[in-house]
Amino acid sequence: MPLKKWKLQDFLRLNLIQNILALYGVHFFRYLIPLILIPYLTRTLGLKTWGIVSFCQSFAFFMVFFVEYGFIFSASRKISQHRNNQEILNESFAAVFGAKLVLSSFFISLSWLALPKISFFAESSKLFFYSSILWGSGQAFNLLW
Repeated sequence: MPLKKWKLQDFLRLNLIQNILALYGVHFFRYLIPLILIPYLTRTLGLKTWGIVSFCQSFAFFMVFFVEYGFIFSASRKISQHRNNQEILNESFAAVFGAKLVLSSFFISLSWLALPKISFFAESSKLFFYSSILWGSGQAFNLLW
């Protein structure tokens, strides 16, 4: 029985299907893992500690939303349009990074001024505030755009 000769189109079609299935798998587990972990963490940490963790996560997510400012859409579109022009790529990267730096500095300054007014951060250790800012900055400055 002769073996089927693979054409480039067959290989690309197979590779595309594998990539689609892998992406769906990643998204499936992205939703499944928190459904498993949240009940475990609330029992293990206790409600008070879980509330602290959730508040810090929410604060960090708020910073990420503020700093990203839609760059994930606009910057990736511009980069895809000019992917062969290194000068435009460098300018785009510098502009987005600079804008994120300005926005994060503004957010951190505003948060620092509002720190006494945020009852949770005023009552608890400042370590929670600093860790939220650090985590939010790390997420906001990722290069996935």
